[in-house]
Amino acid sequence: MSNSELQQHKTADTVKWILTLIAFILVGIMLIGIICGWFDKKAQPQEKQQDTVQTGGMVVGESSDSGISLMRATVPVSEYAAYGVSPQAESAVTLTATITPNIATNKNVDWEIAFKNPSASWATGKSATDYVAVTPATDGSQTATVECKAAFGEQMVVTAKSRENSEISATCAVDYVQKIENVSLAIGNVPVNLGGNTDVKIYIGEDNRNNGGTVALNVRMSSVYTLAERITKNVSFLNCGDGGGSEGYFTGQSTLGGPYGSSGYSCDSIDNTEGKTIYFDRRIFSSYNFCRTGTSWQGSNLVSYSDKFSEMSVSDMKYYLDILGESQKILWTVHINVTGSVGGYSYTSTGNIRLAGSEGGTDVTGLALSENILKF
Repeated sequence: MSNSELQQHKTADTVKWILTLIAFILVGIMLIGIICGWFDKKAQPQEKQQDTVQTGGMVVGESSDSGISLMRATVPVSEYAAYGVSPQAESAVTLTATITPNIATNKNVDWEIAFKNPSASWATGKSATDYVAVTPATDGSQTATVECKAAFGEQMVVTAKSRENSEISATCAVDYVQKIENVSLAIGNVPVNLGGNTDVKIYIGEDNRNNGGTVALNVRMSSVYTLAERITKNVSFLNCGDGGGSEGYFTGQSTLGGPYGSSGYSCDSIDNTEGKTIYFDRRIFSSYNFCRTGTSWQGSNLVSYSDKFSEMSVSDMKYYLDILGESQKILWTVHINVTGSVGGYSYTSTGNIRLAGSEGGTDVTGLALSENILKF
């Protein structure tokens, strides 16, 4: 073999070895990628439920799983009997466990409920099942009903375990949201009858008797909970007049012969009323623009006239206030809304502030006797 042929042979062998090395490197890179991807997939948790399910005071949180995932659904009250839920239960949800792979031979599941911290002061000496019951549809069923029996003050945990391998499990937290127990409204020293009528007399004398005062809405919250509620509240006094209609004795007025609302006076509605001051005496007329309307209507036109109460004499004021018919006595309709941002509760109520007449009159300015001399 000549030197040139030998050199060519060596060159060919070198190229072959380089190509073989490159091939081994590529295969190695692929294997490393596959192995790393497998480990990454094993380490990555399964996708969790992101939405919190809440019914009544009970909140079932996100699931935390190892080989089992949980799906949740609210049980409507109308279906309590079908799910074996007590009619006295506050709320209920169903949890469905999904085992992977789908071709697993034994898919039986065991369910548990327990306090997350059984040694906590509220939980000590208590049984979790007295407050939350977990009932599988059948023995080993992948579906169970979680029933809230009573308010609880320590977070609980529902656990679903594979009967074949107890280390394969899923859990979810169960909380109880603080609840609105009572709502009350007062105008100073006058309690408001929510859902009904609050009858008030207006003192029309010159002095002020301070019947009324600052509007205060009190919301009492429950004392047993694991999640504190955050509430927003609003109180509005809407001028309705005439038993709720848009036209009436204490509503918007027009001048003689003019169309409704075109001019004249308009009795005030009050939004965001809490913290404002209302006294049921002569001050109410100057503060909130109360006025009297005639009772003759023709279509949308007022063909009588209206007078401001704050500009009336005491005798006229007393006369008009005392002759009102039942449908004309509403001063305001009260609207209350209290909404929770954690539990999503919404409390609404209405009531009427009604005029029950007037009291007092013109103050004494003098005194005289018909005779100043008596003869016997």
